[in-house]
Amino acid sequence: MTDNENNTGELVTDDDASIDLNALIPLGVQLIENSNKQSHAQLKHQQDVLDFNKEKLKVHKSAFKHKYWLIAFITAAIIGISVGLIFGKDDTVSGMAILTHVGAVIVGIIAGSGWQNINAK
Repeated sequence: MTDNENNTGELVTDDDASIDLNALIPLGVQLIENSNKQSHAQLKHQQDVLDFNKEKLKVHKSAFKHKYWLIAFITAAIIGISVGLIFGKDDTVSGMAILTHVGAVIVGIIAGSGWQNINAK
């Protein structure tokens, strides 16, 4: 088959093979413009989501910092009370009871937060 034959073997002239696509140029330009607008809108949306997540991360970071110091202070206070009972008042039973119960509560809190994180995913 030569370049001037179609699939049926008939000769194709240059007039038949050339199609005027000038009428489709405005449609192509409009398609490109719409695609450009859509990609800009998606980019802006992604940027807004990123900014929102950055702000949310700042809030969580601040909350974690405050929770950390609160837990550290409470732990130090409870250990101080227990040490005072054990060594200051010679009340070993009460001091050890406080330490063991607080330890059990802390382990329960850690396990509960882990369980909550697993179920949240």
